[in-house]
Amino acid sequence: MNIVTHFIGPKTFCSNFVTELLNVAPEESRKYFSLFLNSQQRSALFKLCQYMKGMSLMNPHDFIRQLVNKCPYLSLEELWILQSLRVLPLEIYLANLDPETLAEFKKSMLELCLFDSNEDVPKEFVQTGLLLYFVRNAVNSSDGAIKEISNCIIRSYIEDIFTHQSENQIDKRAKSLYSLFNCGTIEKSSLDILFVNTLTYFTKMSSESVFEAFAIQENCHNNENPFHVCCVLQNIMGKLGRHFIENLLFEVLLAEATNQKNFMVLVHAFIKTYGQAQIILSKHIGEIVKKYLQNSDAGYFLKAILIGRQSLLALNAPDYYAGAYKQLFTTQFGDHPLLKNPQTFRFFLGVLSELVPYEKNVEILKVCLDRIFAVPSECQDAYSDYRALLKTRINDLEPRVQPEDVIDKLLTVYEQSGKIPSYVLEVSLVRKHYFLNEFLPVLLSPRVLPAIPDLRNKFIDDLDKAGKIPPQMMQKYKAMCYQLKKSQLSGT
Repeated sequence: MNIVTHFIGPKTFCSNFVTELLNVAPEESRKYFSLFLNSQQRSALFKLCQYMKGMSLMNPHDFIRQLVNKCPYLSLEELWILQSLRVLPLEIYLANLDPETLAEFKKSMLELCLFDSNEDVPKEFVQTGLLLYFVRNAVNSSDGAIKEISNCIIRSYIEDIFTHQSENQIDKRAKSLYSLFNCGTIEKSSLDILFVNTLTYFTKMSSESVFEAFAIQENCHNNENPFHVCCVLQNIMGKLGRHFIENLLFEVLLAEATNQKNFMVLVHAFIKTYGQAQIILSKHIGEIVKKYLQNSDAGYFLKAILIGRQSLLALNAPDYYAGAYKQLFTTQFGDHPLLKNPQTFRFFLGVLSELVPYEKNVEILKVCLDRIFAVPSECQDAYSDYRALLKTRINDLEPRVQPEDVIDKLLTVYEQSGKIPSYVLEVSLVRKHYFLNEFLPVLLSPRVLPAIPDLRNKFIDDLDKAGKIPPQMMQKYKAMCYQLKKSQLSGT
């Protein structure tokens, strides 16, 4: 191409320019939106664009039509250079693509966003430039179609980051997102909207209940799933600022989040990002408790407990969880005036009871057995039921002890006190199945009874007098003991 093109007309010029553009990269790369050019291709493209800008006979409509017809699959770098040098606005190019080619473009754009440029300046220039372009248009574009395309690309990008199971992979894939932090060519307001949308989307990726969130909270200690995404969240939160995140968490996401697991991850990231977070959370927990305890709203009240629990898990080593948990409950509920109302107290116990089957930390369960709060006289039965539920859960979680070992210890206590140990009385009520089907059959193993009742005899007799041994079981025990004695006497 040379100065002669001034005299050949706009359409011919456009055709010639497209032909030259297609010669920049080899034909095999034209089958899809490849990512990057080599240095020679890049230099040729810049020269071509500079030449084009110097021409006065360019007809943009003819150029776009011929470009899309002859080669819809320009590389992303070519498209960005054409956009940057104002030769071909990207939104016009995209508007002329058919649905299949547009879908291929979105796929290639997502690959570019997730690509680790590894500080390669030309690659980073294209990656950051295109990402900024779509962030801006996702927020500010007045063109509905371009806004939709931009939102689709950004949403897919964010979703891909958060669905990876490896913390290292997540951090690598978020590098292009981090590059926006220090970019001076985009308005802070647009970035803020992007980051808010990112955090909001994270809490709405799926539906997860507060009970499912409760079950994974202790994963935070080793950054296990879903807490492995905290590296990205902390980077975002650091840019938005503490007050901004505080308002987002408690004014918006507390009510709107559908994924309670991910909401707890946000709470954890907030605590790890800001030094005063625990004090802030304590204040908000108090406000939530007061508001929703009064209204008997179990959903929000459960969230308040989970937020408090997440703060103590984030800031304490496992050995100190139980003590911190007790302190949390003492602070928030110890002398709470609303708990003096019997109806409110029953609601409170009902919510706590719902959490017990999901608690896996035995030490926390044992702390809950302590009388941390005053119990209205009308609620003593309900409180006893709650304690029984705690004990059952503790027994389920603690390592299984053989009944014979338990019996040996109980006989020692019985010998010292002369009374049936309280453990036996509790187990007979709270763990009735275990008591009848495991404990008593071992205790009542047939044997030749001594002429003078021994300690085991006396213990069994006292249990029988207390009504703790079913009559049929006691009769069978005595009959089998008698048969053993009879066999021994007859020498058989």
